[in-house]
Amino acid sequence: MKKLMITGLGALFAVIAFAAAPVTATASSGLTNNAGTPAVQIAEGKKISVFRRLDKVEDGGKLITFKGPNQEIVKAKVNGSRTKIYYAKKSNKVAKAMKAGKTIKRSKLKTGYICKITYVAGGKNEPSELQCYFAKP
Repeated sequence: MKKLMITGLGALFAVIAFAAAPVTATASSGLTNNAGTPAVQIAEGKKISVFRRLDKVEDGGKLITFKGPNQEIVKAKVNGSRTKIYYAKKSNKVAKAMKAGKTIKRSKLKTGYICKITYVAGGKNEPSELQCYFAKP
């Protein structure tokens, strides 16, 4: 069996091509991308972070919906006391808000906010932290 070694810019383009390939699900082979290689496998109970737009905010911010690492729809229950929610009007101001410890209540979350969502996969998908800002669509 021959092994193909990709180095330099070729490796960079191979990584970009793999990351850009859309993910599809098939009944026989599980999750794969268009290149036929397995998609990212997320172990249940593992802490992960994603940058996503909030697709839906329901029940006063208690339930949020966004797309996970494999573009699957994730519903997460936001806890009022355990989840830290940082917000700024511009993306470059979020770090400043975090440093100052400025948090908002979950009832202030709105559909369309762009957030870095840190959560434990599986179960309630409860986020430990949301770093959000508003971006016009």
